[in-house]
Amino acid sequence: MPKGENMNLHKELPSSLHQLEVDMKSCEQTQGQSVYQHGVSVNEYFQDLIGENTLNWKKPKWFEENKLKILDLLYDTEIIERYILYHDCGKPYNKVIYEDGSIHFPDHALVSEKVWNNLFDNKLIGSLIKNDMFFHTCTSKELEEFTKEQDKEFVFVLLVVALCELHSNSNMFGGMDTISFKSKWKKLDRRGNQVCRFFFTST
Repeated sequence: MPKGENMNLHKELPSSLHQLEVDMKSCEQTQGQSVYQHGVSVNEYFQDLIGENTLNWKKPKWFEENKLKILDLLYDTEIIERYILYHDCGKPYNKVIYEDGSIHFPDHALVSEKVWNNLFDNKLIGSLIKNDMFFHTCTSKELEEFTKEQDKEFVFVLLVVALCELHSNSNMFGGMDTISFKSKWKKLDRRGNQVCRFFFTST
């Protein structure tokens, strides 16, 4: 444990959906937004992306050019909604608060998968939760291997949700003109291009 770090861990995982949602709603992810509210926000972006497109977007060219094919590949909306809403469900149980007040959630994707699988039998959603951070962190080489190993439906759900997460988070951190958003968007744009080339141009 690094010096000067304070732990704020719940020792017991939730035994019911009600308790999970109570914990998510009481756990602040960023100032003014709980873990649960974050899931709701990301889902609003997802619903807008597949629907009316009334929110503020910076859509990558790969999405615009392949939109119909991509949307046709996505799982049932109910599956994606549940994945989105609970993708950070482990954060109330591995929250770390540093002495300077900064908040971290180490290995939160793995913890979230554990929490989900402890309550539900849907392993597909658990696997989506486990891989939720993939497109935010992967290298080109890692993505190359990932696309060979996974079904294209699984890959595109993660990619589309990553795009929604990026835009949802931009509202909390200064908008789309920030250096942070631009750098993260640029990386996601490259990875999206790579995925579309692999699945839509491969022979």
